[in-house]
Amino acid sequence: MKRLILAAGLFAATLTASLHAQTMNLQATIPFDFQIGSTVLPSGEYSIRHSDGVLFVKQTDGARA
Repeated sequence: MKRLILAAGLFAATLTASLHAQTMNLQATIPFDFQIGSTVLPSGEYSIRHSDGVLFVKQTDGARA
């Protein structure tokens, strides 16, 4: 019985360790105009962030797509 509880505990610990949120933060200089969906964005410096399956693109001067 103790072995079963120990095995279940180790399995749960291993499973939850791999379920952490992943984020991505980038800074990029894009030398050309580009399109995201139906929005055309000019060339420039951008901050790109990915969190919870959503991609955020923000121009450093404050414009956002």
